Amino acid sequence: MAPIGLAILGAGIFAKEAHLPALAVHGSEKSVVNAVYSRSKSSASSLAEQVKERLGNTPTVYSEDGASEGGLDALLARPDIQAVIVVLPLTQQPDVVLKALAAGKSVLSEKPVAKDVKTGIDLIEKWEKEYKPKGLIWRVAENFEVEPGILEAAERIKAGAIGKVRFFNCSMIFPMDKDNKYYQTSWRTIPDYQGGFLLDAGVHTNAALRKVLGSSFPLDTAKVTGFASLTRDFLAPHDTFQAVIQAAPTSDGEHPAQGVNEMSCAVKPGFSRYILTVTGTEGTLTLESVPKPVREADLVLARASAFKAEGNEKPVVPHWQTTITGPDGNKTEEFARIGSGVYEELGSFLNALSGKDDGNGEPRYVAPYRIRAYSVVLACRDALLDVALIQAYLTSQGNAIDMKKLVSTGSA
Repeated sequence: MAPIGLAILGAGIFAKEAHLPALAVHGSEKSVVNAVYSRSKSSASSLAEQVKERLGNTPTVYSEDGASEGGLDALLARPDIQAVIVVLPLTQQPDVVLKALAAGKSVLSEKPVAKDVKTGIDLIEKWEKEYKPKGLIWRVAENFEVEPGILEAAERIKAGAIGKVRFFNCSMIFPMDKDNKYYQTSWRTIPDYQGGFLLDAGVHTNAALRKVLGSSFPLDTAKVTGFASLTRDFLAPHDTFQAVIQAAPTSDGEHPAQGVNEMSCAVKPGFSRYILTVTGTEGTLTLESVPKPVREADLVLARASAFKAEGNEKPVVPHWQTTITGPDGNKTEEFARIGSGVYEELGSFLNALSGKDDGNGEPRYVAPYRIRAYSVVLACRDALLDVALIQAYLTSQGNAIDMKKLVSTGSA
C-alpha cells in the first residue's frame, strides 16, 4: 500500500516538537508529508525545513502572504493529499476543519475540539450530517486518551483491582511564566476563549479521568460544582479551578461516588505534579506522571516524545506510573509505561485512513461498552465531554451543573 499523503496545517511548537518526531518514528512507509501551511510564509518554510530534516522529503510550502504555490485553498485542491493534520490556534480550527472536509480531506485536529460546548456541537453535527456519510474521517488528537499507561490503569480498575470505585482525587499543577515558550504564542497570551491555559491543558486531565474511571463513574451523567479564580493577572481569564464531581445515583440506593478535580498554572517554576488517586472498596490506585530514564526497549518510542530531556546515559521521558494497594494498605502492583500518546494517536489516525478504525478521537460521545480493541477503553466518551467538563468547572461558581444537559444542549 502506498504511503498516505498528508499536509500539516499550522507551523507552531506542537507541530514541530510533537507531530514531526512521531511521524518520523512511524516511518515513510506509512505516510508522507506533501505540503505544509501557515498564515505566514516564514513559519511555513521553517516547518518545511524540519520536515526535510526529520522525514527526508521536501514538502511544498503554502501560506496567505506570498508563497508561490498559493494558500490553503490551493493546498486542499491537491489530489495527492488524503488527509490533513490541523495544529492551528484553537479558535481558528473549526472553520479549517470544515474547509478541509468540504475539500474531501480527512482530518486530525488538535484538541480541544472547540472553544466551548455549543461550538463543538455545531461542528460535530455538521460533520455527522454532511461529511461522515461520505466516508471522511475526522478525529480529535487527544494524546492522554491513548497513553498506554493510562489505558493500563483503566484496565486494572475495570478488572476490579480496587473493588467498586467510591471516590477520586485528581491534581494537575504546573508553572506558567511569561518566558514559557507556550505563553509566548500570541493566541495563548491573550486568549479569545474560556479558561485560557485551563482549557488548553485541562482537557488532558478530563481525557485521563474518563478513560481511567470508565463505566465505574460515568462523567457524562454526573453533577459538577466548582469555583474558578485568577491569581496571576497575565494568565487571565482564569488560572485555577477546584471542582467536586458526583456520579449519578445508582439503583442500589448507595450514596453516589464522588471526586475532586483541581488544576492550576499559577505556581512559580520549580513545582509541578500530575497525580490521580482512585479509591475503591478493596484498595487504591494511584496514577502519576513521573520523569524516568528510558528503558532500552523504549528507545525508539522516546524519539517520538516532545518532552524528553537528555540524561547522563539515556534520555529522560515522562512515564505514567501506576501503584495499586490492597485493602490492608500493602502495595500489590506497581508499573510504569513510557509516555507515547502523540505517537499512538497518529498511529490510530493512519490506521483509520487505511480502513482499520479503532474509534479513538471520535469527536462525540459513543455508547459505553463498545470495545473494539485494547486501545479503546471502557466507555468511549470523547473530546466534547472533555470541553464540557472544563466549561462546568469555570462557570459553576458554586452551583451544580448537570453534565447530561450541558453535553447535549451546550448550556447548563
